[in-house]
Amino acid sequence: MASKPTSAEPLSFPFPFSSFLLFSFPFSFRGTTTASAPLRLMKKFFAAIHSKPGIFSNVLKGSINGAGHRMLPARTAREDARFGCRINQGEILPDNTYHIYVQENGKGPHTRVLSSTRVDPKVDTEQDIEGRLRENWVK
Repeated sequence: MASKPTSAEPLSFPFPFSSFLLFSFPFSFRGTTTASAPLRLMKKFFAAIHSKPGIFSNVLKGSINGAGHRMLPARTAREDARFGCRINQGEILPDNTYHIYVQENGKGPHTRVLSSTRVDPKVDTEQDIEGRLRENWVK
């Protein structure tokens, strides 16, 4: 009975097949760890937030306008490119809390929601909200 290769042993292929693999793929699968697109977008988004002190405080203030209001960043081509996504506010609930939704910037009104959380402006801090957004982020 042949022994099964362990994860430490590389797989061996007959010579013609192994040379085909070597020359037909311009990249290697071994040892590569690339983050998914949503995770790269999360890093970009939070890096942009931390580059401007106090910008995240707008999320705590909320808006009287309620559902659909764009809270962060300003709607300019430059800011959209820098952040990669935006925070929209949901409707204000009877207990004065509201949901916020992080959505990809895209062409069209219906873009993917990457993360969401409920905000209570009386209790939550910027760090609480950021932690929950990171925790709920689409993988």
